[in-house]
Amino acid sequence: MATVFERALHEKVVINENGTRKTVTKFEAAMKQLVNKAASGDLAALRHVTAIAAAGGDDPGTESPTQRLSETDLKVMEGVLKRWGARTNGEDDADH
Repeated sequence: MATVFERALHEKVVINENGTRKTVTKFEAAMKQLVNKAASGDLAALRHVTAIAAAGGDDPGTESPTQRLSETDLKVMEGVLKRWGARTNGEDDADH
């Protein structure tokens, strides 16, 4: 099952990025979609992106590591997540 999953992640797809057609792996396409959702304010996507970045979330089977978030960046992201979580629960920043 792991082999089939890894093969599926490495299959190529064509995406349109800034008006340019580009061939990427399905893994890369999925990560781009996740990051775009996080950037547009999707809290669940932001949590996933933060967790992946903190874990070093490298593309399976590649040798070039992704840049990990610094300790400061992680603290900032945790603060953002807490504030967004508070807002979705009906609280505001004045309460904290």
